[in-house]
Amino acid sequence: MVAKNIWVQEVSKIIEITSEFELDIYVTEKWIDPSLSYDHLNPCKR
Repeated sequence: MVAKNIWVQEVSKIIEITSEFELDIYVTEKWIDPSLSYDHLNPCKR
């Protein structure tokens, strides 16, 4: 599973003549690969 989130925190500049803008963004990424799981090596029992 791959998940990405992007939030726009602020639009700091807009130039209408050239259609340019500046943004402050926050990006998070999460990658879960079951083939990298090491749960089977856990010697502790519950």
